Amino acid sequence: MIDHHSHLWPHGTRASGPTMADLERFCAAAASRGISRVVLTEHLFRFSEAQSALGAFWEDSTPLPRELYSGDAGLDKALADDMASYWLSHQGASLDRYVEVGLQAKAAGLPLLLGLEVDHYSGLVDKVAALVSSYPIDLVVASVHWLGLWRFDDLDSELSMSVWDRVDVEGVWEAYTNAFCEMARSGIADVAAHPDLVKVTGRVPPDPSPYWERMVAAAAEGGLALEASSAGWRKPIGEQYPALGMIRLGLQSGLCFATASDGHGDAAVGEGMGRLKRFLQAAGVERSALFAIDAGDKDGK
Repeated sequence: MIDHHSHLWPHGTRASGPTMADLERFCAAAASRGISRVVLTEHLFRFSEAQSALGAFWEDSTPLPRELYSGDAGLDKALADDMASYWLSHQGASLDRYVEVGLQAKAAGLPLLLGLEVDHYSGLVDKVAALVSSYPIDLVVASVHWLGLWRFDDLDSELSMSVWDRVDVEGVWEAYTNAFCEMARSGIADVAAHPDLVKVTGRVPPDPSPYWERMVAAAAEGGLALEASSAGWRKPIGEQYPALGMIRLGLQSGLCFATASDGHGDAAVGEGMGRLKRFLQAAGVERSALFAIDAGDKDGK
């Protein structure tokens, strides 16, 4: 299998390097779990170049989208301060260095592709696209990890989790779907990462199918593959991304699926991929996305 979405550094640790030794160790860990090729997709916000391109975006962003806005000045400031702290604490690496070492690793024959995970920055797509397109990146996965400045899936943030108790679940899914559709149609990415990530805490509307339908339609319009990820099994929802109903809608729309672990660090890369393969086969997924792979590599089809 191919792991289309993986990370060198766990959350909560500052990025650095990487070195060839880091990538060799990472690929060895992936291979030990039966992964034939791994796509390294570090978060763009890990790199100093992102700070240079986007600046302190949290200073000009709406803390919560209109669907959720509470008008609470204290909460607004807390979310902005928390995002600033989160963003800055994760930096430490150079995108130039990341690409340089990644290209060296590919040239040396490591079973690795060089990618990025790009988060949703409302109103800043052009700046993000200009930065990403200036590098020889094989694959871009796009994701929605925050709504406004609220990191709705940050399970380790007491502030982020407390917001869930102040908002309407339908409103959250509406805001997430709007952000997802904007991202999917932007043309910036190849894959929509963990498409229904908004379910991470287990809060799901009685009928999520209208949201799935809109997201699948946007992915089709934007030419994106949907990521099928084992990461959800490690979260409170206890379910793969996306839900089986959304997978079926994707199949009906003719979408490809990119298999992924979203593993962070050597210990997690490729985690759950065997189970994911069996699940997808049972669901009727017969082909997955392949990006910049030699024609002779058939493992992902």
